[in-house]
Amino acid sequence: MNNKIKLFGIIAMLAVISVGAFAQQYEDGGNFQVDRVGNGIKIWEYLGTNTVVNIPLTIQGLPVTIIGAGAFSNQRSLTSVTIPNSVTTIENLAFAECQSLTSIIIPNRVTKIEEQAFRGCLALTSVTFQGTIPLGGFHENAFFRLGDLRTKFYTANQINGTPGTFTREPVRTVAESASSIWTKR
Repeated sequence: MNNKIKLFGIIAMLAVISVGAFAQQYEDGGNFQVDRVGNGIKIWEYLGTNTVVNIPLTIQGLPVTIIGAGAFSNQRSLTSVTIPNSVTTIENLAFAECQSLTSIIIPNRVTKIEEQAFRGCLALTSVTFQGTIPLGGFHENAFFRLGDLRTKFYTANQINGTPGTFTREPVRTVAESASSIWTKR
């Protein structure tokens, strides 16, 4: 019995050490806190202050596949983010309240955008979808209070959406943003 307790303790310590090895700051002009998830990397926090951020294709030799919940939230001076094509999921609140973010390109491998991922991005005037996103993978409130963007994305193809660039006029208030109309270019 005593040996089983010791063995369990050793296994638990090894698990903590192996997880901690990936929960570390990555510095390459990015300042990301990351975790290994399966065969990829999940960014769960951006620590930098840059106004323009290029998320790397790989971190620690593994592809960046997930932008985690709240990873960039409240980065109010962030104006531009480049998301690599390795990303498949943008979790809830990932870019919430990035009030200076003006444009975003959603790579063609993204198959899931969760609830309120871009909530409060009032300066957002251009969103480019490089690929399709299955209807069930694009949460109805992913672009919460940002007008009719999701509806326009699924107008021509109600199952997978239609790739392309969608734009809107700049807005000054949450009320203007919530009722804004997006146009496909």
